[in-house]
Amino acid sequence: MLKAIIAFGSKEVSDEQLTDALWPEADGDVASLSFRTTLHRLRQLIGQEGAIELKEGRITLSPLYCWVDAWAFQRLEEKSEELWKDYRTNHRIKSDTAGIPELIKAYENAVDIYRGEFLPGDHKLSWTISMRERLKSKFIRLIGRLASYYEQGGQWERVVECHERALEVDDLQEEFYRRLMLAFHKIGKNAEALATYERCRKILSLVLGTEPSPETEALRNKIRNSK
Repeated sequence: MLKAIIAFGSKEVSDEQLTDALWPEADGDVASLSFRTTLHRLRQLIGQEGAIELKEGRITLSPLYCWVDAWAFQRLEEKSEELWKDYRTNHRIKSDTAGIPELIKAYENAVDIYRGEFLPGDHKLSWTISMRERLKSKFIRLIGRLASYYEQGGQWERVVECHERALEVDDLQEEFYRRLMLAFHKIGKNAEALATYERCRKILSLVLGTEPSPETEALRNKIRNSK
């Protein structure tokens, strides 16, 4: 039940939504009894009656008693998006670094708190998909922007770290392989760059049945010929 409450947003989640997800085969009375019993047990496990609020058939997980990493990540992501929009709205150019330290720190904090997929052991539960994909999408966007910032500053070791983390989360993003190859090349690790290409080629072939793009092939050839 706790997983489902968080997956459905943690705030004002309807009891009907929870019963449909957790006891889809049960009739109304049985589902209602299961809901009340499970809620009681969950409150006992948490040890705080106020941790889970039930009002007019809607459940809210109280932030006064509970800390959830997904919540923390989303708050940091929202803060970074606000800073990013503010930065762009003010029409700042690349040479204008005002506001950049705070923006980058927000990116770094958000990326650091993301520890992988939401409920990775529950892929078979359809109601976990939306939250999982939403959090992953936010992470991929943030780490891509962070890597771009490091690239502009020539911080290639950090670029490597960013793209290796990104590929741990989504290993079908060819752009991340390509940018990782370039970062390895920039720090003189051509063997690692070519190994990254081979990893990309194998993953794309096995999962998608495709080959690397001409852009990726061109970068591979450039790196190989520079040895």
